[in-house]
Amino acid sequence: MFSFQKYPWAIVGYTPRDYKTNNDSDEISYYIPSPGQDYSMVLTGAAFVHREFLRMYTKSLKPEVRELVSNLFNCEDIAMNYMVSDFCRCGGTYFVQGPKIVNLGVDSKGLWNRPGHGKKRDLCTNAFRKYYGYMPLRRKPWTCA
Repeated sequence: MFSFQKYPWAIVGYTPRDYKTNNDSDEISYYIPSPGQDYSMVLTGAAFVHREFLRMYTKSLKPEVRELVSNLFNCEDIAMNYMVSDFCRCGGTYFVQGPKIVNLGVDSKGLWNRPGHGKKRDLCTNAFRKYYGYMPLRRKPWTCA
């Protein structure tokens, strides 16, 4: 059975991400986990989601989250992960070991390649936690769905 069919109320994808907490400041930072490390998000560029989550993102996403995503032109994938995890009150993501995903945008002017991209993602990760009033993301071990 394909992982999406096994976990229809989750984001099932190939590219895991996570956050780190600075114990001194309680600020969190977005980061790319190494193989074997836990993860709490999956990038949505190569992922499967239930169509209900697309409806919820369009119609029910917290207005302050939508505004920040629109203003920064960034973080829609982080917003989707927060929304799904908040909805299911569980780790709403599954990493799938699959074919090597080739980024055809290498050497391009993609968002990930622009100055300040990481800082924007840190800002979103902290702001979304504040908007939700808690941290909905749940860490999972690096195992395949």
